Amino acid sequence: MTNPRWLIDPTGLSEKAEKYWKYYAPGLRRDGRLTPDSMERFRQLCRLMALAEAADGEIAAHGVTIKTASGTRRPNPACKVLIDAQRDAVPLLRAFELP
Repeated sequence: MTNPRWLIDPTGLSEKAEKYWKYYAPGLRRDGRLTPDSMERFRQLCRLMALAEAADGEIAAHGVTIKTASGTRRPNPACKVLIDAQRDAVPLLRAFELP
């Protein structure tokens, strides 16, 4: 059985998000958890996981606080991005039965 085009060639995803798609999509489709009706929600999940990965990279590179132009330190905005992306991904991870 060949995979449908929507599964092997997702549109509108960044390189990082596409990495998650290609890793999880075949198994999810095989298990019946990814269908044409659920693919937009899965696309959203892939974007959230990629966003969390990017934010985590920013935090690793610059720390949880960053220096402002005036020399003081403030929280790195990537921390909020990471927390929000992880929070928003939880219901989608559950829906697709992913860890």
